[in-house]
Amino acid sequence: MSTFRRTFFDFVNERGKNVIAEWLAELPVVHRARIQRTLIDLQAERFPSPTDMRSLTGGVKLLEVIVDVDGCAYRIFGYQGPGAHEVTLLEGIEKKGWKKRWKERIPIAQKRKDAVERANGRKCAHDFNAGADRK
Repeated sequence: MSTFRRTFFDFVNERGKNVIAEWLAELPVVHRARIQRTLIDLQAERFPSPTDMRSLTGGVKLLEVIVDVDGCAYRIFGYQGPGAHEVTLLEGIEKKGWKKRWKERIPIAQKRKDAVERANGRKCAHDFNAGADRK
């Protein structure tokens, strides 16, 4: 029996910046650590709990990683791909003011997904230590 392994990648913008690492670096260290722990756990889960990762509804082909820590709700939009067992993380957001920001963030994530699919170099391996040296 083979071991399932999901690989996470981060979106890299046109300036070569890892947008997920930059977003994580802005968060409180405890929150960042919880998000990283969730992603580490999701690497090995063949069928993740819908409380950790689920597909978005409404006709978009995106998923969201869900992390709640100390009363703050975080979402990371991503998609399954471009390769098998790969998830590319596209946009991180705190769920505060969620309904207003939803319309802004989904199109951004979709454009980033399209950019990754057009140019496979627009992603890099997720760094599970990203922002660990910041407070």
